[in-house]
Amino acid sequence: MYSPCLVRFRKLQPSVRFYAFEANPDTATRLARSAEPEEVVGAGIALSDRGGPLTFGYGSTSLTFGVAGSPGSQRLGSSSVQVEARRLDGLEIEGD
Repeated sequence: MYSPCLVRFRKLQPSVRFYAFEANPDTATRLARSAEPEEVVGAGIALSDRGGPLTFGYGSTSLTFGVAGSPGSQRLGSSSVQVEARRLDGLEIEGD
């Protein structure tokens, strides 16, 4: 919801870069589409304390999409997806 507005801000300040991390594949696709033609860095990536694949479970809404086996995961359905997790300090982030 906020990313398309922030991306438009780059027309005023081209050196500004926004990062939007979204693990839910459906939401990441919508995020990337809504920010076109600008590049969205982080869509489709989960942030974690370690790198590697994480199993996420789907619930009835994107609000109940979460890591399987985590607190609150009992609200998740039986459908799951593997998402690549990365450490924030391991990403190439431009700026100070």
